[in-house]
Amino acid sequence: VMHRFAVDPDRVIVQGASMGGVGAYRLATLQPDKWSVALPLIGFQSAGLLPLSVNLRNVPVRQINGAADPLIPVPPADASAQRLDELGYDYRYWLLTDRGHEAGGFVYDCVFAGAVDFVRERHPAIVRFAVDPSLDEIDAASGLELRFDSAYWVGVIRARDETASARVEAFSSALPSSDDTVARVDRIVDNTDQGADLCGPNPAIRTGDEWRERAVEIQSGDPRPARNEIDATLENVASLTIDLSGAGIDVASAADLTVSSDGPCVVALRGLRPGQLVASGDAEHRADDDGVAAVGIEAAGTVVMRLRR
Repeated sequence: VMHRFAVDPDRVIVQGASMGGVGAYRLATLQPDKWSVALPLIGFQSAGLLPLSVNLRNVPVRQINGAADPLIPVPPADASAQRLDELGYDYRYWLLTDRGHEAGGFVYDCVFAGAVDFVRERHPAIVRFAVDPSLDEIDAASGLELRFDSAYWVGVIRARDETASARVEAFSSALPSSDDTVARVDRIVDNTDQGADLCGPNPAIRTGDEWRERAVEIQSGDPRPARNEIDATLENVASLTIDLSGAGIDVASAADLTVSSDGPCVVALRGLRPGQLVASGDAEHRADDDGVAAVGIEAAGTVVMRLRR
């Protein structure tokens, strides 16, 4: 579809209903850098993926469920939204009191109409990404190798212990960011006497519905100062690649990368000039002809990697 039609790659929505709603959550979680917004309708985040909801930091979620749904129980739908609330992520969750597996009709049209206004964040300053190796699909006979191991400017993540998830939290001071604050919403709304849809007052919509709306609203604060630096924290990561260009790092200037790891790890820095040096402690690492330098971290601790101009 992307190749055949004039699709704006920064306005691609992941949406599904029922099992498709579960699938929308799954795709948004495993490949967060592809979507502008996720709209799971009468779905939920599966229990096995709840720990990976951390990946949704840069993907707004708009979730709609019916409290009388005989197929999609309320507890997992609530748990999906509760996890996003705990993380302080941009989400909005509507639970319609008397609706079942249709969850609202006209009352939610505005949510779909407004979805086109969301724009994908290609190069976020903060990347939080967890990888579950058990989700990999590797078949040597057919040559299939499907891994969900990369997002934004962090990628090719491998776990030291493949029975557990690997997690990366990285912040690039070279990309625009701000000191944001979080405001939480939890209210009961109905449109019996005064017209309303899920987005607010609407005199044309009186469906006799009542719903609970929960949300986290992100309010942008003052811009943070720009610096040619990356700070990253790694958990159970054996190796990963950091795309310096995607992270906004100017490799022609001095730059520091501070990496804290809970064990041995190899960090590949991509986007250097061929032959460029990276200092780490007393060692120096030279970028190869492809502009990649591999820096080893021998044990748990914090290592500062400095790019030489």
